[in-house]
Amino acid sequence: MQKKYPEDDRYKSISSFCHHSLEKVLEIFEKGKTLDDFDKVVDAETEELYGSNSFRAFIPLHEPALAMNRYEEINFDFVSRLVFALMRTYLKNHEDDPIESAQRWFERIRSYYMTTNLRKIFNIEISRLKGDNFLVRFEFSADIANAHFENCKFIAAVFGCLGVVIEDLVYSKKQIYVRFDLVPTDLFYDKEIRKKERIKLMKNNVAKLIDYNRILEDKDFYLWTKLAQYDDISLQFKNQYSLEKRIKPILDNIRESADRRIYPQKILKFFEKLHWIRLDEMLTSFQIIGPDQLDSEIKDTVIEFISDYYNITKKKEMYYLEQK
Repeated sequence: MQKKYPEDDRYKSISSFCHHSLEKVLEIFEKGKTLDDFDKVVDAETEELYGSNSFRAFIPLHEPALAMNRYEEINFDFVSRLVFALMRTYLKNHEDDPIESAQRWFERIRSYYMTTNLRKIFNIEISRLKGDNFLVRFEFSADIANAHFENCKFIAAVFGCLGVVIEDLVYSKKQIYVRFDLVPTDLFYDKEIRKKERIKLMKNNVAKLIDYNRILEDKDFYLWTKLAQYDDISLQFKNQYSLEKRIKPILDNIRESADRRIYPQKILKFFEKLHWIRLDEMLTSFQIIGPDQLDSEIKDTVIEFISDYYNITKKKEMYYLEQK
């Protein structure tokens, strides 16, 4: 440091540096800080990266909203910008020993999380094997379940970007705890960005958190949400009573909240969202869809509701509409 900063008195000798450092530590202690507080200090570069991509959130407001997103992929277009910015800080500070470089980089990420209330435990341990091989064990627990799960997805993506993949995963929803056991790939030792290859590893790591085995252990809502995105799956009811009991309150709510002029179009859109009909772009015709062209009771119900607002003419498999 003396060669780098020859004019700085702090680096003129070891004793000068120790004296300066000790003086600063004592000043910190006088302000009521302890040695544990050094664990919560984030370096300026990491703080800038996270700070420009984060905000202070009101937990009771955001935690329920995050539940909706639990088993969805993270937005890789958005998240990859931050992750690759972190990756560049790693490559910039990369030294001859890749494992030591990774350890320091992980520690910078850990230092950020230590400043938040998103964690109870946030540990990263690296065990050296032969040569440049190693194993990583990551443990992360929290008090805030949905925010914790979203951060697990993000951290899994960060590991993937670095070229480290999840080999084994333990997750406890009750304890709000995750453990990743990870191993390096050839990309870890590659100093080139290779964005396409790294994004593939990011996606593979995240996919291990949001697989169907985990979904089946959770609320039915999550499985139904996944299935709803496929056009070849439609909703059925056990009987006509159940159909009307569930559908009518929704249609009444649409009628009360929608503009009178577009309410009939909203009815059409509703049936389309249930995958019962396929509308044309102009909303002037539709086709009944579903298994065996849909159950006859559902088909009759659709026609009945739509005919309250449209004159319907059928030609082959198409129903043509004229608003009343």
